[in-house]
Amino acid sequence: MAGNSIPSIIGKSVLLLLLIVALVIGGIIWFDFLGVIDRGNTLDFITTRLGIAKSEPIKDETENIYLLDAVRIIKEREAIEQMEVVLKSREEAITLEEAKNKQIQEELKEKENSIIDKEKSLNEALSRYNDEQKNLETTVKYLGELPPQSVVAILNNYPILKIVDTLRKEDELAQQNNRVSNSATWILFMEPKMAAEVQDMMIKKPTIKS
Repeated sequence: MAGNSIPSIIGKSVLLLLLIVALVIGGIIWFDFLGVIDRGNTLDFITTRLGIAKSEPIKDETENIYLLDAVRIIKEREAIEQMEVVLKSREEAITLEEAKNKQIQEELKEKENSIIDKEKSLNEALSRYNDEQKNLETTVKYLGELPPQSVVAILNNYPILKIVDTLRKEDELAQQNNRVSNSATWILFMEPKMAAEVQDMMIKKPTIKS
C-alpha cells in the first residue's frame, strides 16, 4: 500500500505544480493584457501561439495633467510678466507727464507772479503820477493867485522840466475853466535865456518821467 501511495503522491504533486505554473503564466498574460504589468518578451512564444497580442501598458494620465498644469503656469507667468512690463511703462509715462505738468505749472506760476509784479509796479507808478498831478494842480492853482513876479521867483527854483509841466498844467486848467492861461505872462517875466529854453522845450513836449 505504501508502494502504491508514493507514485500517487508524486503524480499529484506534479499535477499541482503544473497547475500552479499554468495559473502563474495565465495570470501574467491576463495582467499584461489589461496593461497592469509589462511582461516583456519572455512569454511571447506562448501568447503568439495562443493568438494573444501584446497590449500596451495603461499610461498614467497624472503625468499629462502635471505637464498641462506646468504649461499653463508658464503661460500665466509670461502673461503676468508682460503685464508688469506694460504697467511699468505706463507708470513711467505717467511720472514723466506729471513732471511735465509740474514744470508747466511752475512756469505758469512764475509768469503769473511776474504779471502781478508788473501790475503792482504799474499801479504804483500810476498812483504816484496821479498824486503828482494832484499836487501839481494844487500848486498851479496857488500860483494863479500870485502876481507874475512872485510866480517866476518860485519857478526859478524848479528844474526846467518841472517848469514846463507847471506851465502845461496851467494851460490845461485854463482850458477846462474857459479862461485865459497865465503861462504866457509867466514866460514874459522870465529871463530871456530861460524863457527861450522853456518855450523850446514846450514845443518839443518833454515832460518829467514818473
